[in-house]
Amino acid sequence: MTETIKPQSIDIPVPVDIKKMHTNDNEELVKSKMGEISMINFVLLTKKGHKQHYRSLVVPVDSELAINFKSGKEAERAEKECVKQLTLDMNQRLEEENYQEMLAQPQKINSSIHQNEERYTRQQRGSSCAEFILNSIKAK
Repeated sequence: MTETIKPQSIDIPVPVDIKKMHTNDNEELVKSKMGEISMINFVLLTKKGHKQHYRSLVVPVDSELAINFKSGKEAERAEKECVKQLTLDMNQRLEEENYQEMLAQPQKINSSIHQNEERYTRQQRGSSCAEFILNSIKAK
């Protein structure tokens, strides 16, 4: 069995204020370099002791880091789409099975109604016998 083992990736959320600051910088960078090579802005997390520092890392789009990042995101999106499609197919199959069971259910209900009618008629016969016995006891 050949399974590809996915390396564990740590996705650390970037604080909102840092994210806003870097997106504004990124927009200015893209606007100023319209004719030049476009760049991607990454936020680099570094640690010194117990403190975290966020640094801006500007990388050209054609660099290996940017290409690998985009291909990784595309692979994740394709995998999520595949899982979504499998889930939708499974739900559709379950709904179809439930529908088929529901169509078969009235036949079972009709047969159980006939059985209940037979029991009811037997009870009526038995009840007339009980009335006969009770009437004979009262007569004594």
